[in-house]
Order: sequence, then C-alpha cells, then structure tokens
Amino acid sequence: MSLIEKVVLTDSIVYDFLMSLERLNNNEKFRSAYDKPGIKNKFYPSPELVAWINETLQELPEDIKELMDKYFHWETSFGLCLALNIVRHDIKSVEEFINFIRNMSEKELLQHFICSGFGPIIEKDEKVESFEKLIEELIDDQEKMLMFISKNLLFPVEQKAVVLEFFSDPSKAKQDYLYLLEWYYEHIFKPIEDKVKKSNQNYLRFLEGYLNDYGEEYLKKLVLSQEFAMKAEKIVLGVSYFYGLSSLSSINDDMVMSINGYDRIHKAAEKKDDTLSCVSLLFKSLGNEIRIQILKAAVKEKIDVSDLGRTLKLSNSEISHHIWYLIESDLIKIEKADKRLMVSSDVNTIKASVEKALEKLINTLG
Repeated sequence: MSLIEKVVLTDSIVYDFLMSLERLNNNEKFRSAYDKPGIKNKFYPSPELVAWINETLQELPEDIKELMDKYFHWETSFGLCLALNIVRHDIKSVEEFINFIRNMSEKELLQHFICSGFGPIIEKDEKVESFEKLIEELIDDQEKMLMFISKNLLFPVEQKAVVLEFFSDPSKAKQDYLYLLEWYYEHIFKPIEDKVKKSNQNYLRFLEGYLNDYGEEYLKKLVLSQEFAMKAEKIVLGVSYFYGLSSLSSINDDMVMSINGYDRIHKAAEKKDDTLSCVSLLFKSLGNEIRIQILKAAVKEKIDVSDLGRTLKLSNSEISHHIWYLIESDLIKIEKADKRLMVSSDVNTIKASVEKALEKLINTLG
C-alpha cells in the first residue's frame, strides 16, 4: 500500500479545542517559529488570530491561567497527550471528549501524562511489566515515585513538581483537568466553535488538493518521519486554525498522526528551491554545539532520544528543538524500535549534505 493510500483526513473539532489552549498558553513560542530560516518575511502570524489571543488572555481568570499553565505548559503539554485517542475512539465533539475523560480512571490518565513528549526513560535492565502496573507501584510507593520522577522524566524541575502533585492526589489531577476543559469550552471556545469548524473545512480542502497535486513528496513533509509512515497502517492528517507553522504529531505502532497549522500546510507545498534558505538552515544546524553532540552520538549507533536528552541534560522541548533542525537538514533519521524513538546518522550522509550545500552556496555567489 502506498503512503497516500494510508491517509485519512480528520475534521474533529476536539483537536483545535485542545490546541487553542496550547496556543493561548504558549503564544510567544508559536510566534517565534516565524523567525526561523526560510520562513522569516515569507510567512506571518494571522492578524485575526493574534487579536483573538490578546483579547482572550485578558478575559481569563487567574485560576484558569494557572490550570492552563499546568496542563498545557510548553515543556509537558499534558493536556494534549490523549490526541491519538480522539481518532482511535472516533471522538467528534468536545462534549464527547470531556465525557471520555470523565469515564477514564485516574490511573489511566496519569499513565498518559507521564508518557507526554518522548515518554519516560526506561533502562534496559529495568523490569516494567506494563505502564498500568508501573502507575500502581508509583502511587503505592512514595519513595519509588520520587526516584522515578527525578530519574526517569525529561522535564524541568518545576514540571517534575507538577507530576509529583498529580501522583500525590490523582483524583484532584483529574478533576482539575476536567474543570479546565469544561470552563474553557463553555466560556471561551463554544462561541467561536462554528467559525473554527467552517475555516478548518476550507483548509482541509487545501490539504486534500496539495496531496492530490504533489502526492507522497508533500505528505513526507507533514509527517514526523517517513520510516514511521511506511510502517503505520494509517496516516491521520488534519488542520488547525490555531497552530500556524506548527503541528501536533503523535505516533503509535499502527498509526501516525499530524494536525497541521494553516501556514504549515502551505509551506509544505513549497518547492525546495530557495537555495540560501536551505544552506542557512543546514549551517545553522551544524553551528550549534549541542546538535554536533547529537550527531556524534547518532553516528556511533542508533540512540534513544530520551537517553540523549538525559545525557545532554536537555528537557523534552529542548531535545525536540534540536532534533527538528537536524531532521529538516536531512542530517539524521528518526524511527521507532521497541516503543522507543531512535535517531541515527552516518558520516557519508552528513558529508554529502555539507558538500551539496557548499556547492549551492558557491554557485549562488558565482
């Protein structure tokens, strides 16, 4: 089966419900994507969206802002970690999603929370029968819980404290999340829901058109990894009013999902003929000490992204940032093995990329 034949388009509004919370809480992070090489002065944040964000942030009560920062913090994004369940359970409405969470056990919700980002570091010699069993053990054994949070999670200290709070009172963790979702839907999202749905339908047509026109080459630019897509049974694509140049990506053994901001949909349709931008991106990727360390490790062997993060003392968002540059520059490959995200590279690939970039640069100067 070809990659295109695996594609399923989703129009569930639940994604944008959750992604709007993420955008509100991390607007500056999303805006900074427009300053990257090859993007600056070519794409701009939507003025309409910017105005909505500014107005909405002024309306939010302090307790809601605090909960937003707890569940939709840039480093953890706990509130988004159920994204694959929206497709898997065919959840179409916000009310359905809230009921789905309400019927979920507290332990299952905690399991999703600790798997946020690249997931916990599990050593090869650590015996973990299942994450369900692990959660029970951590709740029952405070010393083990403290050790696990400190040693196995790629979160900054402040966010590890949030996880500790979740485990100390799982019921409150669930109820606070539900309260945030219910309040936000009723007071903020519901009034704009129909407008967002209509806009997303238009952009789904753009997405479908690009897939028809450019096929697999376009699709490969939207998914996190071509290797993931080739192994998956289903590739779920969607659009987001709130995500701009960014995307929400998630993978499982049988599914790859990518919900893309409007500008990302258009950017992926561009041909890579902006020589200076491509050259600039590659040398920016190589001009960073941490990314050089990642390359050195990836050349030696396939290495777990979580292990890299711990070795280099990087959080989830920091390692994601550096991996993005290296993938975009075609310097590393990322794949899944035994439920772990692995990166790899080789000297010949790096050499070929650098020589190609130098040739382009010299031709441009000449």
